[in-house]
Amino acid sequence: MSEKPVTSRELDMLKITAQHQRNSNIPPTNRQLATELCVGESAICNYKRSLREKGYLSEESTDALLTEKAWHLLANFHIVIPTQIPVFGEVVAGRSSQDDLVININDIGYLDGLSYPFMDADIPVIAVPKVREMLTVFALKVVGQSMEQEGIFDGDYVIIERFEYDDARGPGQGELIVTHYLPAYARNHIDDDKTIEDSSFLDEYLEGPTVKYYYSKDEKGYHRLSWRKGFNESPYTVKAIYIRPIGRVIGVYRPIPS
Repeated sequence: MSEKPVTSRELDMLKITAQHQRNSNIPPTNRQLATELCVGESAICNYKRSLREKGYLSEESTDALLTEKAWHLLANFHIVIPTQIPVFGEVVAGRSSQDDLVININDIGYLDGLSYPFMDADIPVIAVPKVREMLTVFALKVVGQSMEQEGIFDGDYVIIERFEYDDARGPGQGELIVTHYLPAYARNHIDDDKTIEDSSFLDEYLEGPTVKYYYSKDEKGYHRLSWRKGFNESPYTVKAIYIRPIGRVIGVYRPIPS
């Protein structure tokens, strides 16, 4: 016996339900569904019963909880489901002083336990397509012009996937990352009784966060951070004796001017 297809009205209900679950982590009520579909609540009960029978709503709840089968169906219809991610501050793309940044990302410990959609009245958000649940993702606003040749402009938002503490890979060769770093000249200021990781030393000389392409250590042991500036074909490179990567850039968001 062939499976009954989803009706257009049932598909509309699945779309609305998905939107609610992404925006508030809870399914819509019967009243909300009835209002958005312009039908009575009795009709919503019938749609839910039918969708449960077809496997698109969970049998374990009276709420409209989507199953994996439902999410797969929506993906086949190319439904873009936005979610909100936090904007935690700014990132340098050029020579701006970190003192000029709205928020200085020195301690990424507060990124632990992020959930999506992000909801905090005190922190701005941007809406992006669905984020995989296992990622820790946030945004930083770009300040500067050093990445314009890569299509990243002053005022854009770079979307960052955090480097997890157990990510043994670290930055990949040629990967676009956000990182703090110690420039090569800082080596001259390392006293015999200090190491690079000494907190007071880092507080004084650590630069960033900056968005740059990462290249592995050269023959002298320097990390290389690269960018292109203006119309120059040759990349600029800064050498670093130490990096503290925050995350890899996985996307760019540019708001449409109002």
